Amino acid sequence: ANDVPMILNANIGIGISGQEGMQAVMASDYAIAQFRYIQRLLLVHGRWSCQRLCVLIVYFFYKNCNIALVSFWYGLYSEFSGVRFWNDLYGTVWNCFFTAFPIFCTGLLNRDVVSPSTLLTFADLYKEVQGGQDFTIGRFFWWMMDAVFVSLVVFFVPLYAVGGASVWPSGQMHGKWVFSLTSYWCLHLVTNLRLCMVTRTWTKWSAFVMCLTIFLFFPFSWCFALLPPHLTGTMYGSLHRTMRCAAFWLSSLLSAVICLLPAFVQMSVNKIFRPSNTQRVAEQEKEMMRCMSQSGEYPTEEAVRHAYQTRRRGPAAPASPADAEDVSGIHLQEDARGRASL
Repeated sequence: ANDVPMILNANIGIGISGQEGMQAVMASDYAIAQFRYIQRLLLVHGRWSCQRLCVLIVYFFYKNCNIALVSFWYGLYSEFSGVRFWNDLYGTVWNCFFTAFPIFCTGLLNRDVVSPSTLLTFADLYKEVQGGQDFTIGRFFWWMMDAVFVSLVVFFVPLYAVGGASVWPSGQMHGKWVFSLTSYWCLHLVTNLRLCMVTRTWTKWSAFVMCLTIFLFFPFSWCFALLPPHLTGTMYGSLHRTMRCAAFWLSSLLSAVICLLPAFVQMSVNKIFRPSNTQRVAEQEKEMMRCMSQSGEYPTEEAVRHAYQTRRRGPAAPASPADAEDVSGIHLQEDARGRASL
């Protein structure tokens, strides 16, 4: 199993460092010290990595599709006059500051199932990731349709909210940049909140990065507004007028509710009426950790593994260390009540 040609031909090569030398380790993508570690590498870290990549890929297409489509709708609205809807700087920093850091944290920290002991106990959960359940054509198509819907909402809601309203008693109208800033903020808010809906694990760092990224729009726009007019162009002073406009805040609320409601309904329906094995196990794990916290026991990995062994064997049956290691033959089944059981 430590053959170098086989490792080189594999999509992902795993080498085992042993007495036969380091040649296999040097040729591999991942190296482990003992063969038994491959169980945790595949069932835990491999599954988490695949699930995170699936979220990252569809979200990257989603966030770039919706900002491009908003510019396209403005082109139709302006009869393809060639006028840009976004300021050049705002279009540049979209992927650098406004949407980069939250998905970075999600790609590093997100776990649909929190405890490694849960994944080792319910080994069949790996089959869902291996079969591509998290990245299907239907899932990708749904995200792209969601992006089209979001782009329509964040363009037309601000258009009718601030497009023709007067901002001063003198009758001065809202300019094009007020409309542009309002639409950009709505898109920025909805795009990051949409990522919140698919994030399963929240830490203090991921919550901090998400809040910081969402509200980064205001200090960034304020600093941009302080630049001299020859740098900001006709956008000079637009932020001041935008922030004083009640339609700006109303558009934010309406856009967020309208854009996120279909995704929320779809996720709720799937979770209630068509839950996957992963969702069932995650709910079981959440309930078990809640009971452990109420009893004053900290839900460590060892405690979670012992709790699964106790549930499997019954309260009176002791759990042996051999049973804790040999989990490869455990299979997840559906009982008559629709719950996940061993």
